[in-house]
Amino acid sequence: QGIDIRGIQARIAHHLMDDIESSSSSSSSSSTKNKNNNNNVQVEKKKGNMCVQLQMGEGKTSVIVPLMCLGLTSPKRVVRINFIPSQLDTSINDVTTRLGGLLG
Repeated sequence: QGIDIRGIQARIAHHLMDDIESSSSSSSSSSTKNKNNNNNVQVEKKKGNMCVQLQMGEGKTSVIVPLMCLGLTSPKRVVRINFIPSQLDTSINDVTTRLGGLLG
């Protein structure tokens, strides 16, 4: 099954991946908070950690997480996804469906 990627989803995934890459090479102590009211996206960064809050149905599990898995996986890096128990079954199905074609 293919993935339809909206611009905001690509920007969020890219932003998070850039932050992961930059924080692995150097530590940051800046603190910023940004809220984009047009897309209901809230980003908070503090001491090298980042939190992005999105509304339900904005593609966190079905689009952004698979994009980040593909972008961050390398021969020297394994990506692990953690889900809370109440979302485990549906989340595993979503991610497996999106990434399953790459494994076969």
